[in-house]
Amino acid sequence: FAATDSRCYYPNPNSVLLPDWQEQLEFVGQVLGKALMEGHLIEVRFASFFLNLMLNRTPHFEDLKSVDTELHKNLVFVKNYQGDMEDLGLTFSVSKDIFGKIQIVPLIPGGEDIDVTVSNRISYVMAMADYHLARKIQPQTLAFCRGLYSVVSKDWLCLFTHEELKVLISGSE
Repeated sequence: FAATDSRCYYPNPNSVLLPDWQEQLEFVGQVLGKALMEGHLIEVRFASFFLNLMLNRTPHFEDLKSVDTELHKNLVFVKNYQGDMEDLGLTFSVSKDIFGKIQIVPLIPGGEDIDVTVSNRISYVMAMADYHLARKIQPQTLAFCRGLYSVVSKDWLCLFTHEELKVLISGSE
C-alpha cells in the first residue's frame, strides 16, 4: 500500500511487480470484510478515492490533491490557462517510468496523437485525474475488492457513502 500526505492508504501501483500480489490484496480485502462483518474497527484509514472505488463510484478530482499536490496544481493551471494551449505541448497521454524505461500510456484511444486544445482541456484534466486515481490502480483495486466482496455483499456496501464506510472501517476521527 501507498499513503497520501495525510497518511491515508490506497493500493501501491507498483505492487504488480511483487510475486503473489493478487493473492495478497485479495487476502487484505477478506480481512477487511471479516472485520466489517464482525463490527471490529481497524486502525487504518483508507484514502477517500479508494473508498469510492470500493463502492464502485468515481473518485472526485479534488482527491488528486491528497495523492499528488503538484499534479493537482498543474491540472488546475491547465484548466484555467488563458494562453495558446499549443504552447503547453500536451497530448492525451501520460509518461510512465518503469525501471528507467519511459512508457507512453494513452488516456483515451489514440491519445498520444491528440493534442490538448481549449475545447478539450476539461476532458484532458478529467482523464488525467481518472488515470491517477483509478486506472493506475485498477488491477490492485479489483483484487482487493474480489476479496472484500467474497465476505461482504457488494450491494450492502454500496448502501453507504465513502464517509460512512470510513467510519464503519476505522471509526470516527
